[in-house]
Amino acid sequence: MGRRARARAGLARASVSACVGVSACVSVSACGARTGLFVIGAEDASADAGAPAVDASEAERAEDARAEADAVSEEAAAPPPCDSSGLAGILVAELGDANNRIDPLGFPTYAIDGCTLAYVSRPAQGPTYGPLLVRDLATQKDTLVAPASEEPRRPTMAGDVLAWEATVGGVSVVRVQYKGQTTTVAGPWDHAGEPHASSDVVAFTAWLTADDGGDTDVYRYGIENADVAAIATGPGQQRFATANQDNAAYADFSEDPTGAFAVDQYRASDIVVFNLGVHWVVRRHAPGAQGFPMLGEDLELTYVDYGTTHLEPQSSSFHVIKGVANDPSTDVDVTGALVHTDEPWVRPAATAGWIVWVDDTNGGGLFGRPFDLSRPATAALPGQTLVGPITGSVLSVVATHMGNTPLYSLAGVAR
Repeated sequence: MGRRARARAGLARASVSACVGVSACVSVSACGARTGLFVIGAEDASADAGAPAVDASEAERAEDARAEADAVSEEAAAPPPCDSSGLAGILVAELGDANNRIDPLGFPTYAIDGCTLAYVSRPAQGPTYGPLLVRDLATQKDTLVAPASEEPRRPTMAGDVLAWEATVGGVSVVRVQYKGQTTTVAGPWDHAGEPHASSDVVAFTAWLTADDGGDTDVYRYGIENADVAAIATGPGQQRFATANQDNAAYADFSEDPTGAFAVDQYRASDIVVFNLGVHWVVRRHAPGAQGFPMLGEDLELTYVDYGTTHLEPQSSSFHVIKGVANDPSTDVDVTGALVHTDEPWVRPAATAGWIVWVDDTNGGGLFGRPFDLSRPATAALPGQTLVGPITGSVLSVVATHMGNTPLYSLAGVAR
């Protein structure tokens, strides 16, 4: 049940309880329920002994079901507050290389939550980096978050939390904005990056030395208390973390002989899920390389399985896997087939119960499917060069190459 539906169902329960013992509930404001709900009380039973008694709890359950159905129907019928037209005119910065123009590892230069989009704008001229902006997709109004001078990149957002990589004093850092206040996360590391935001915490990679191939740990930054804590501190590299208030997941490269990730070479890795409260740990042992985990609500886990194929950057072939975070036996292939992208590092994304990916097989396109696999995959934007898919509760967004130009604009698809 969604948060809104649960709230409405709770109101219905309170309202029905207040009406038990009266002959009819006829006021929507007083009873919070449909007009004309009859509840037989003690006086009614005495007046008509032949009438079957209706148990109050049964009436409550029936009203709960109606309230939930009404809430779901209203949410389904309500038009979305924004659509893909809000993306008009956006050109995103190209911060990558010849392998992936958007980012060397395929991190999008934009992020979405509801009808709010954060994006690194392509500068009209001059430096590669543009400013980090936040756009209200309903009004197309942009607000400056970070100037181009701090080289903002890899934004990630959830609710009031926005995080990104930046360069401060020549060093890569993680910046977090919460309710208008911006913080540079500091700790016992040389430099930091690869942030992932939830509404409660920001997970990120911390390099212990200046060597990008050296030892890395995974840390979390708590939003409310502005506290920093380590999640994974084992030997070798732990990277590409995702976390919420309860759980965290990351890719562990310590099983590879080198102990480290490499952009252009195959490196073995496992997905590790860690509970931040009772501290259970689940390691998904599988042949080859698995990476880029994404945590959702209710222990939803999605990740990329490259198997034993050469990882990148010639092109990319992988399986999109989803399952329950603490139960590897639930893992299933989302697509049922190998996904192939002509551009390297075009990774899937998963948010708010929805999974998206690009597949260039048979004409290609942007594909999306609910996490519970209750519907088959939908396809959009066929025949285009697409990179950096992301998804939110209203729209899925992807960068699309603009013909014979070096430019990338954003396209949106309603969920």
